[in-house]
Amino acid sequence: MGHLWRRLVPLLVSVTAALFATAGCGSDPTTEAYNVSGYVTELGSGAPIRNATVTFTSDTLRTAETTTNGSGFYEMVVETDTPFGQLRAEADGYDPAEETVFFDGPERRVDLELKPGPAD
Repeated sequence: MGHLWRRLVPLLVSVTAALFATAGCGSDPTTEAYNVSGYVTELGSGAPIRNATVTFTSDTLRTAETTTNGSGFYEMVVETDTPFGQLRAEADGYDPAEETVFFDGPERRVDLELKPGPAD
């Protein structure tokens, strides 16, 4: 029986290591960092909207958020495990705007236009 165990133990160790490597040992999937930036402006007039909240949500629900500056410009680094997601801009007095984002490179520019609407 001892001889059998000496032969099985290395096999069991190899199989167990392979299973953990395949399953990822419960760790998070590999993420990539992308830079997304652009302008948030008023639909029609093109006026910049300052202090708008811009949120990125990946298809796997990872999020990043920032606000626009006085020129309506925003920029953020997005850590995500999928190159797809939604970008949403919101500001008081405007209807929110959303756009689907696909990162086909390390940087992506997405401009959003907000339609004047009810104040929050």
